[in-house]
Amino acid sequence: MKRESKGLSKTGKIVTIVIAVGTAVAFIFQIGAWKGRMDSHMMTVNGHMTTVNDHMKAVNSHMATAMVFMERVQDDIKQLLRRSNRATIQVASPIQLTKLGESVSATIKAPVWAEEHAESLAKQFKGVSAYDIQTYSFRYAQEFEWDKSMDELIKEAAFEEGISRGEVLDILGIELRNKILCLMDISVPELPNC
Repeated sequence: MKRESKGLSKTGKIVTIVIAVGTAVAFIFQIGAWKGRMDSHMMTVNGHMTTVNDHMKAVNSHMATAMVFMERVQDDIKQLLRRSNRATIQVASPIQLTKLGESVSATIKAPVWAEEHAESLAKQFKGVSAYDIQTYSFRYAQEFEWDKSMDELIKEAAFEEGISRGEVLDILGIELRNKILCLMDISVPELPNC
C-alpha cells in the first residue's frame, strides 16, 4: 500500500523550516542593524541636545546678568527723575538758579561769599568771554578750600535739600559768575540785574 502524501515531504518541511529560520535570522539581523543605526543617531541627537542645553544655560545666565543690569539702569533712571524735581540749576544758556537753587543760595549766603571773592578775581578777566568766566567760576567754587564752618554749612544744605555737595558748589559758582559779570559790566539779558 502506498501512503498517501499529506502535505510536504520531510525534506520539504525541513527546507521550509530552514528558509523560515533564515528569514527570521535575517529579519532579526536587520532589526539589530536598524537599532544600531537608531542608537547611533540617538547618541548624536543627545550630544546635540546637550550642546543646545549648555547654550541655553549660557543664554539664561546672560539674560540674568542683563536683567540685573536693566534693574540697575531702571533704578538710576528713577533716581534721576526724582532728582530732576530737585534741580538747583536750570540747564539753559546761560545757566541760572532754580527756585530751589535760590533758596539754597540764600541759606548758605552764597551772594555774600561771591561778593567777597569777585572783586579780586574780576581783575584777571579783562577781554575774557562770559563763558570763560562761567567756567572759571564753577571750577573756583569746586576747588576752593572752604573753612570748617562754611564746609559744614554746604554739607548741611546738601543734606537738608537732598542734593549733592557738588550741586551746592555749582550754586556758589553761579553766584560768583554773576558778581564777576556785574563788576566787569558784561550784561547778559537773561541774568539778574546787578
